[in-house]
Amino acid sequence: MTELQDHYAREYGVRLTDAPGAGAAGGLGGGLLALGATLQPGFALVAEHLNLAAAIEGADLVVTGEGALDLESFNGKVVGEVIALARAAVSPSS
Repeated sequence: MTELQDHYAREYGVRLTDAPGAGAAGGLGGGLLALGATLQPGFALVAEHLNLAAAIEGADLVVTGEGALDLESFNGKVVGEVIALARAAVSPSS
């Protein structure tokens, strides 16, 4: 990845080390940046389009999962973001 980062910096003026999400999906984000794309967090985009917060607020149970659950699962990945939405939807009287 270091060679690829150096290549993008030389050829496209894109510094991947400074770009959040540039290494996501096996480096796809970095390639898209080199082509002029603007990156944004995928979960937020999908959740907004699905109106996920409202769906969770009306739910009695929320189930989510990931292929392998580890500490990174709660650091910006879908599982952690769904849990955050579910926690936010729980009223203090629950």
